[in-house]
Formats: sequence, C-alpha cells, structure tokens
Amino acid sequence: MERPINALKRFNLPPGVNRVITEKILPAISKDYRWHFLKFGLPNTLKHEPTLETWAAIEEILPTIPEEHRWRFFVSSLPETLKHKPTPEKLKQTWATIAEILPTIPEEHLPSFFNRLPKVILRNPAQDELEQMVANAKDYLEGHPGDYFFGKVVAENFGRIAPPEGKFNRLSFEKTGMLIPLGGRDKGGIIRIIRPNAFEAWKKAYEDSKLRRHVEPILEKNGKLRAYVRPDGTYRVYTRYAGTRVPDYLIQNPGKKSQVETQQQKIRLALYRLGIDYGPHQTRHDHDGNFTVETVNGKPVVKLIDFDLATVRT
Repeated sequence: MERPINALKRFNLPPGVNRVITEKILPAISKDYRWHFLKFGLPNTLKHEPTLETWAAIEEILPTIPEEHRWRFFVSSLPETLKHKPTPEKLKQTWATIAEILPTIPEEHLPSFFNRLPKVILRNPAQDELEQMVANAKDYLEGHPGDYFFGKVVAENFGRIAPPEGKFNRLSFEKTGMLIPLGGRDKGGIIRIIRPNAFEAWKKAYEDSKLRRHVEPILEKNGKLRAYVRPDGTYRVYTRYAGTRVPDYLIQNPGKKSQVETQQQKIRLALYRLGIDYGPHQTRHDHDGNFTVETVNGKPVVKLIDFDLATVRT
C-alpha cells in the first residue's frame, strides 16, 4: 500500500501547505483513518482552496476533535464552513464554540453529530446564534452525562433543540419504530407512535399495581392517559425518559448487578402472569437495552421500555 506521505504528492500542494499537512495535520489523525482523510477529507477540503493561514487555523482546531473523528471533520464539516469564506480567526471561533459540546456527547454518537453538523454550518449562523445552539444542547444534556438517549438526541438534533424556557419542539430519533423526543420545556418528554395491540399490552402492564413502577410510564392529563388514536389507527402516546440503559448503568454500578437482575426476572414473570408477550421473538427483543434503571431514594428501580412489538395473548 502506498505510504500516506507519498500519496500527498498527487495533490501537488504548495510547499508551505504540504509541510503543514505532512508535519501537523496527518500525524494528528489516527493511523486507522488516514486513508479516509486522503481519499475523501483532503480532496473535499482542497476544493475551497484554503490559504496557508487557514491551514494554520485548522491545525489549531484539530486537538479539540476526538482523534478517530478528525477525518470526518475534513469530509463535510470543514468544507461547508469554508464555503462561507471565513477568515482564519472566524474559523477558529466557530469551531471553538462547536467544540464545547463535543466532550459531552457519548463516543458512539459522534458520527451522527458530525453527519448533522454540515446542515447547521450550511446556514452560516451568526456567532450568538451558534452559541445559543450550544447552550440549548448543554441544557438538554445537563444531569445526564454520557447517557445513551440524551446523547443520541443531541447528536441527531444539534441546532434544532429549543431553549429550556421555550415551547416544546419535536425532535428526531433514528430507530426502528416511531419515537419522537421533545425539546424545550418538555425536555425528557417522548412521544411514541405505536400499534393498537402493542398499546393494549403496554397499557395493561402499566395499569397493573405490582408492575406499574417497573414499566415505561404513560403520562396523564386531567386524570386520563395521554394516549390518542391517530387517523391511521395507531396511537400517539406521551411518555418520558425512564432511566439509563441497564448495560450502561452496570458499568458504573457493578455492585448493583444482583438487584438489577432480580428485578428484571420479576418483570418477565409479571408479563407472563398478565398474558403479555413482549415480542414475537421475546428472547431477542427483551434484551438489556430495553431495560432501564432509575435511581429512587438511592436504590435502582428497573423499568421495561419500548413495547413496540408487545401483544396480549388471546
């Protein structure tokens, strides 16, 4: 395989630029991803003919980006920024602001964040607008550091999250099924779109006195469940964030494993007692990722979420 340094020759770069890329940029990118940088990232960036001063600014920016994702920065985020012909100082200011949110997003969601960024940068937001986007994202994540759900929402919706005092807005969440997170004053609120028989199973589990505290909640308004039939026959159900996924919780709290597993087994037995099949392939759908943990009075309370595939046995 051709060495990366030799591969740079085909770009016929000016000596100063070549030196910055060879001596500063390339060594800062993970070895596993240097060919991604050379094949996609560098060509996309060079289309906008950045000056030597701009390359010096890029060199300063790179340490703020996790090493394994630096090549992504060159593929689309940086090129979209360069479309607006920023000065080197403006470029550094823009990325210093964006970089504030990077450490708070779980590693697994950073690819989604970098996929989202070009859409934000394409709008060329003013500095105060960009700072507000970061502030809204930080507020959404507050109290949930490293959490799978909150990190995923921010990564996929950066720039769209309403301020905490604002009216709620619907956000996106890429998954099988229909789940709509809410931003603004309803932070942590969720709308699920669910089939009638799945809603019947969820409702039956939630209304059982022994199981209720261990089931993803169905919110109420004026004493009635906030579950509404849509024109297509499915239900729009309002719920809320129900805690940290079991695998993530146990990483932080390994001493709680016995308590968590005992509650999981009790939930499974309760579903059987109620005649609820959690999914057509229950052993596959009923996995640890669909159990969450909320801490109540210092103790773990396990909850079962996502009744998309559930049914009531007839």
